[in-house]
Amino acid sequence: MNISDALAGMPQILPMIAVIVGGLVTMLMAVARSHKDPEHGQLTAGPFVAVALVSLVFALFLLTQIEPQAKAVWGGTLAIDRLSLVGQGLIVVIAALAISMGAASITTQGIVRGEYFALSLFCVSGMMLMVAATELLTFFVGLEIMSLAVYVLVGFRRSDRRSQEAALKYFLSGAFASAFFLFGAAMVFGATGTTAYAGISTSAQKLLSGTAFPMQTLLLVGATLCVVGFAFKIAAVPFHMWAPDAYQGAPTMVTGFMAVTVKAAAFMAFLRFVLLALGDGSTRHVPWIVDVLSLLAIVTMTLGNLSAVLQRNVKRMLAYSSIAHAGYLLVGMVGALERGEPAVQGLVFYLFVYGLATLGAFGVLIALERKNGRHDEMLINRFAGVGFQHPALGVAFAVFMFALSGIPPTAGFTGKVLLFGPALDAGHIGLVIVAVLNSVVSVYYYLSIVVYMFMKNPPPRQSTEPRVFSPWLTGALVVTTFGVLIVGMMPQRWIDMFAKLV
Repeated sequence: MNISDALAGMPQILPMIAVIVGGLVTMLMAVARSHKDPEHGQLTAGPFVAVALVSLVFALFLLTQIEPQAKAVWGGTLAIDRLSLVGQGLIVVIAALAISMGAASITTQGIVRGEYFALSLFCVSGMMLMVAATELLTFFVGLEIMSLAVYVLVGFRRSDRRSQEAALKYFLSGAFASAFFLFGAAMVFGATGTTAYAGISTSAQKLLSGTAFPMQTLLLVGATLCVVGFAFKIAAVPFHMWAPDAYQGAPTMVTGFMAVTVKAAAFMAFLRFVLLALGDGSTRHVPWIVDVLSLLAIVTMTLGNLSAVLQRNVKRMLAYSSIAHAGYLLVGMVGALERGEPAVQGLVFYLFVYGLATLGAFGVLIALERKNGRHDEMLINRFAGVGFQHPALGVAFAVFMFALSGIPPTAGFTGKVLLFGPALDAGHIGLVIVAVLNSVVSVYYYLSIVVYMFMKNPPPRQSTEPRVFSPWLTGALVVTTFGVLIVGMMPQRWIDMFAKLV
C-alpha cells in the first residue's frame, strides 16, 4: 500500500480516529487533574463522560456519512461494506450506553479515574478495527488493542483481590487465545500464501479440490487453530473457563461493558472470517466447518444454561448466561454459512437485542450496588424484596430477564425467531430443537431472580443505605428498557430496517 492509497482510504477510518482522539483527550484530562488532586478523591465523572459520549456520537455520525464500498480500502485490509458499517455502529451505540452506566458506578465506588474512559474508548477503536478487518494480521492488531484495554479494565479496582485475580485469569487465557490464533494464521499463510480472507477462500477451494495432501492438512489445521482463537474470545465451550471468574471479579460496570461489546465485536469479526475465508453463504470451502460450529453451539448452549441454573451469584449466573447466548449465536452462524444474507441479518439483529437486554441487566445491578459493596451483595437472596423497595428497577430488570429468556412481547422472542429460522430452513432441525429446549431451561434461572425481587421478603437487617442515582445511568436504563419493549412490540419495522442496513 502506497501513500496515495492510504490518503484515499482516510475518510473511511475517520470514525475510528474520532474514538481514538476521544480516548487521548480523556487521558490528558486525567493527567491534568491528577496534578491538582493526586489521589483522585474529588474528581467527578461528568466531564469524562461528556468527552467520551461526544467522541462516540461524532464517530456514529461519521459512520452514517460513509457510502458502503464493494472494494476494501487500505491495501485490501479493511472492508467498508454494509456489514462493517453496521457492526461498527452497533459497537459505538452499545459502548455509549455502557460508558454512561459505568460513570455512576465509578463515582459511587470512589474510583473515578480518567483512565477508565480512555481505556474504554481505545477498546472500542480496537473493536471497530476487528469488525472491519479483511485479513488476519489486521484483525489481530485490533484484537490486541481491544484485549489489552479490557485486561486493565477488569483489574481496575486495584484494592480488590478478586478484581486482580479476574484480570490475571483473563490475561492468561487471552494470551493462549492469541497464541492459538497466531499459530493458525501462520499455518494458513503457509498453505495459501496470503492472510487476506478473499485470498484464503480462493486458495482453499483449489487446495481442497486437489491432491496436495500436505498443504490441505496445513490449511485445515491452521483454520482449526484460528477458529479456536475466536472461540476463546466468544467464550464458547470448552474455551469458556475464563468468563465466570472474570465476570464475577471485575467491577460491575466493566462486566457489563465486556459482556456486550467484546462479544459483539468478536462475533462480527468471526462472522466475517467464516463467511469470507471458509464459506460464502452457500458453499463450505472447508468441509467440516458447519459440523464443528454445530457441535460448539450444542455444547456451549447446554453447559452454559445448566451451569447457570446452579449459580447463586447473579453476576456469575449472567456470565454463564452469556456463554449460553454464544451458543445461540453460533446457531445463527451455521445458518449464515448455509443461507447467507437473511441469516446474517438475523444474527446482527440478535446481537443488538442481546446487547440492550444484557447491558440493561447490568445497569440495574450497578444501580443496586452500594459504596464499597462486598461481592456477597450479588448473591440472589440479597435481591429479595427489591422489586417493592425500588419498583422501577425491579420492573426494568424483569423486562430484561424476559428478553433474555425469549419471552414475547419483548425483542428477545423476535431475535431468537430470526436467529434460529435460517438454520431450521437449512435442515438443521436437531440443532434448532436443542436451542429451543435450552431457551426453555434458561427461563428457570432468569425468572428466579424476578421471583426473589417480587415474591420474597427482604432480610430483616437489610441496609437502608441509598442506592446509586445518576442521570447518566437513568438515561441509559430508560433507553435499554424501552428499546427492548419497542423492538419487541413493533418488530417488523426494525426487521425491515436491519434488512435494509445489512
